[in-house]
Amino acid sequence: MRKSGDEKKGYQIEKKGDVLLLTIWGMWDDALAENYRKDMLAMYPDMKPGPWFVIADIRRFPPQREPVQAIHGMLMGAAVQEGMARAASVVESSLTKMQIGRIASESGMSELAFHTSVDSAIAWVRSEPVAG
Repeated sequence: MRKSGDEKKGYQIEKKGDVLLLTIWGMWDDALAENYRKDMLAMYPDMKPGPWFVIADIRRFPPQREPVQAIHGMLMGAAVQEGMARAASVVESSLTKMQIGRIASESGMSELAFHTSVDSAIAWVRSEPVAG
């Protein structure tokens, strides 16, 4: 497990078999976003050979500044290149959903869904065979 931040802003990245479970919260500064970038990229080789999935609990992650959005977009594109087959975001805010949907689309991530609970997100990523 990798994590950084405090009660106000931060993240936790946990490998659960073929799933990277992310919990992300608060308004990030550039230093936290850079730590996240490094930690996420370090996790990708552990997910091989794939396919693998991402569940991101972003219920406490409001829309972010452009530099933070750019890092998230780069990581989404890199995840797809590294064998990630499907991702689900757990959201409550429609504004956060819109921002993440846009970033995912721009990064080339086609298999993304939004859920209101981690359990439903996990069920969705495993609901059907991954296209080969």
